[in-house]
Amino acid sequence: MGAPVGSIMARQSGRAIGDTRRTTTFCHQHDNLSEVPDSASIPFWLLTLGLSGLVLIALLARGDTVLRVALMVTAATGLPWASGMAVVLSIDEAARAAAIGKLAVGSLTLVGPALLFLLLTITAGLEQHRKLVVGSAVLGAISCIITWRTDWVVADAWRSVLWEDHVWEDQICLLKSGWLAEVHYGFLLVTLLVGLLVSRAAMRANRPGVRADWIAVVIGLVGVVAIEGALLGREIGLYPFSVVPALIAVTIAFVAVGKYNLIKSRGFDRASFYELAMLIGMVPIVLAIAIAASMAPGNGSGAGIAVILTVPLFVVVQASMTLIRDYLARQKRALSTDVDQRVAQYSDRVAQVRDEVLLAEELREAIEETTKLSHASLLVGINAGGLRHAADKDSGVLSPLTRVLYNWLAARPYPLVHSDLATHRLGQARAEVEVLFNAASADVLVPLVDREKLVGVIAARLAVGRSIEDTEIEVLGEVARSTARALTYVGLIREAEARMELAKEVEVAAAVQHARSTGEVRQRFGTCGLIAHYRPAAQFGGDWWMAHELPDGRVVVVIGDVTGRGTPAALVSSTIAGACQTAQAMLGVSCEVLSLLELLNDSVLTVGEGEYPMSCFAAVIDLDANLVSFANAGHPFPYRCRQVPGRDRAELHALISRGTRLGTRKPVLRASTISAKEGDILVFYSDALVEAQNPEGRRYGDRRLQNVLQRFVHAAGDRACEVIIEDVLAYCGNQPLGDDLTLVVVRLERQADKPGE
Repeated sequence: MGAPVGSIMARQSGRAIGDTRRTTTFCHQHDNLSEVPDSASIPFWLLTLGLSGLVLIALLARGDTVLRVALMVTAATGLPWASGMAVVLSIDEAARAAAIGKLAVGSLTLVGPALLFLLLTITAGLEQHRKLVVGSAVLGAISCIITWRTDWVVADAWRSVLWEDHVWEDQICLLKSGWLAEVHYGFLLVTLLVGLLVSRAAMRANRPGVRADWIAVVIGLVGVVAIEGALLGREIGLYPFSVVPALIAVTIAFVAVGKYNLIKSRGFDRASFYELAMLIGMVPIVLAIAIAASMAPGNGSGAGIAVILTVPLFVVVQASMTLIRDYLARQKRALSTDVDQRVAQYSDRVAQVRDEVLLAEELREAIEETTKLSHASLLVGINAGGLRHAADKDSGVLSPLTRVLYNWLAARPYPLVHSDLATHRLGQARAEVEVLFNAASADVLVPLVDREKLVGVIAARLAVGRSIEDTEIEVLGEVARSTARALTYVGLIREAEARMELAKEVEVAAAVQHARSTGEVRQRFGTCGLIAHYRPAAQFGGDWWMAHELPDGRVVVVIGDVTGRGTPAALVSSTIAGACQTAQAMLGVSCEVLSLLELLNDSVLTVGEGEYPMSCFAAVIDLDANLVSFANAGHPFPYRCRQVPGRDRAELHALISRGTRLGTRKPVLRASTISAKEGDILVFYSDALVEAQNPEGRRYGDRRLQNVLQRFVHAAGDRACEVIIEDVLAYCGNQPLGDDLTLVVVRLERQADKPGE
């Protein structure tokens, strides 16, 4: 019966070279001598069945939508080639084989872009290479249409003898290539190579530490299909053995879906499966009835009968599906009753919780009782700029909360699964989101949003190899809403208590300030000698000042004036003075004028609630660098007084910097610098000094102040404040001051002033 393989190959090569009697551009059938073997198409029918199974899995499974679509598209683009080649191997007519072969081979160029789409989706590189996928799909579609409409890729068919002896020979029809075939198959190879490079690069960038060898294996297996297709088209070979690597690739896909949960499945859509099965089962019933009816004597065409039967059967299917869906819904409600009760009990318990630690414990118990997630924790610290564990108040910041990350989380108040990030369009937030997942050691994060504000984050873990289910997502959503409301309540309670405590502290601080700061104060720093004078008006106002030496030797001087008079202004000014000291201690050597004023602005907003804006001027004196940096928030400009050798009047330079008052949502502030050297004198003052009036109602004014500074301030030495105040009081006569008067004189010198020290 059989012939040696070597002799068959030799005969086959002889046909490909010169034996036109058996190697022809058409297939013919010899009576009882030549038949197309039915077994030749079996591997391709198995491949068709496998690809169809992948399509159905992606269609019916509940999971990541983009991954499901990518898998479905990849399997669907391979179906025409698998089923078409199965049909080609089952027929022996040249024209039919070539026509069907065009449909089969044409779809191959769509497999490359589809596989590229799937790999980039898995490796989180789709967002960066979206244009590459679209471009390759367009080129593949063009090549596909050319194959279908012309003979440039598939020109005809030729006969390959699989088995031959003196009685019987087995032959199959294969496709002969046209002049453009190599370009067609080459496009698939190039697309696969590009897919290998970009997907591996994306995995290294987005999934570091994860091996990606399987990507190269799958691409290599699919590449064999293109190479052998080109060879068979030139009559080199016996049979399309590329079906074997294609079957291996499909097997790998099934393993990835089943064992490694490629599409992040969260369950199976049983209702859709039942509906699809009933619709498929309806087709043979309609065809059988239509054929039987058309064969009966006296009946017309079966097509009309089929159309008439389709409508009532479709109605029956939909009615049955209504009953099935109702039954499945009742089953789901029965299973979730206990979970719903526990979630409701959790909501009731946390509604009155006043402590974040207790809330975190309640949350952990609720999630672990109602889901299969573990290590549930509550992350807080939104206002502090970084997330930390609520259960441990002494824990450090897990992850910084930048504005980009805050906005991204606040816009997504639903469970976020770490394995699904590959399919999210994260943009600039991708790196920060990855950092947050890693820092929290979490597989699932749930942003807690209340009144469109992010108030916290829930973090939890999944068991190894397990994905989150739809029911768990629903439970997490309910728990998150209750937790967000509870966190808001805790924040309001804490804020109210803080305000009550602050009011007490401010009242005491104001009394202390009023009792101790009246008159003249002298201070000494390493490079500065400071003299300050405070004279309150009849009604206590909002003036304050502060000076402090930083650890690096620089000196900070701040002067401010809260709008208004009386107790409210005094309380606000006293609080802001304390906040200024706290801010400087917190900033340390990184203290700069803009950062200091921004912190003071937040304090003014919090304490005064926008009703008591404050003018303020801050300066940082660095005598080592011979610079003074400063920023102004609506306060009178200070002066730098410099003695010029040979002149009897000092040189004045105003520290001009314009800005809006503190206490607004978006203050406009700008930092400036001016040169400084030893011997210079800086004079800071409140507006009450230049606005003081004489009995005739005329202001003291800037011009008179400048004259005093030019003529007397250097000569006065440690009496500089006294000289200026005496001139103001002499000008006012017995006219009382209308507002608090504050004056601060800073002499830049490394040697201590002997008088007054």
